[in-house]
Formats: sequence, C-alpha cells, structure tokens
Amino acid sequence: MTTTKTTLRLIEKIAKIKQEIGVMSKDLTNPFFKSKYLDINQLLENIKPLEEKYRVSITQPLTHVGEKPAIALVIDDLDSDPNFEKEKDMQIREVTILPENTDPQKMGSIITYFRRYALVSYFEIQAEDDDGNHGASKTIISAPKVATTGQIKPNNSMLNAKQKAQKAIEDTKTLEELEKVAEHVKNSQILSSKEKESLMSEVDMKAMDFE
Repeated sequence: MTTTKTTLRLIEKIAKIKQEIGVMSKDLTNPFFKSKYLDINQLLENIKPLEEKYRVSITQPLTHVGEKPAIALVIDDLDSDPNFEKEKDMQIREVTILPENTDPQKMGSIITYFRRYALVSYFEIQAEDDDGNHGASKTIISAPKVATTGQIKPNNSMLNAKQKAQKAIEDTKTLEELEKVAEHVKNSQILSSKEKESLMSEVDMKAMDFE
C-alpha cells in the first residue's frame, strides 16, 4: 500500500483509521459457548495497512503498574518531530492491568484476550456475526452472584441488568453454572445486543478459570 504523506496530527490520524477500519466478521468460535469472536491476527491484518497509510506505529508491549502485570497500547506518530512537538502530540499510551495468573498457558490466553480487547475498544471496531448480527465489544468489568440454577440473583436494587449479570458471571464456581448464566444472558429480553456482546466477552474470560 502506498503511504500517505500527511500533516495530520496524531489524533486526526487515529480518527481517520477509525473511519476506515470498517466492520469485521467474527471468524473464531469459543469452544465452551459457541460464541463468535474476532481473531487477534485478523485484527492486526486489518490495522497494518492503515498504520502504513497514515504513518503511525501501533505496539502492545507488556509492562507493569507497580507490581501488577499490565499491557500497554502505544501509538506513535512517525511524522512527528520531537524538536517541535509535545510528547502528547507524538504518542498515545494506554495501559490495562492484567488479571494475575501463575499458570503460563492461561496467562498467555489472558494476554491475547486483552490485546484483542484493547484494539477493538480503542479503535471502536464493530464485529459482525456470520448470520449478520452486529455488536461492538466495549468495556470489560469484573464484578461479582449467581444461584446454582444459573438464574441471576439481584442483591442490590441499585444495580442495572448488566451489572447484575456481571456479578453473576464473577461468582460462578463451576463451568456448568457459567453455561447457565451465559444462556440467561443470551435469552435476556432486557439486555441490549451490545450489552450481551460485552457480557459474553466476560463469560469467555471467566471460562479460562475452568480450563
């Protein structure tokens, strides 16, 4: 792809990338819940040409916040001049603290998950199911209660439906309980499609505890 020589500021370049990245098809299936999700390699393949076009560098190095493991999303403007521009105009850096896990295989899955989540969230990428349903992953929030029947049990009248579902997901003790909560989320008449998409991402993360 031919690169574009531009005088756009970094924030303007990012806005252009968001506009051009388009809708992607979810091509992988979660083995536990048969839900579709975007492959990290597919994301990178779609983003790479836009990096070249707008002369930005996007990296995701591992780092730490205090003693906690974390992953950064770093976007550098390759056209910037450090002699004349402020650091905030040359680089954007966002850091996400990772859940701790002593199992190297599970930690690898967690890192891959959060790399994918960071890209989808920051670039506001919309994902399309094979059957044409649309949804966009936004925020992943760990929160905790679920009855053994798999029904969501509200324990705070101030919580909305999504927050109650998040509590239910966090408090599951077995894969069977988690499957029941996932089914409840899918069949909910209250949750929006975007809320369901976000919650199923949390279900996928929780499922790693039972591998």
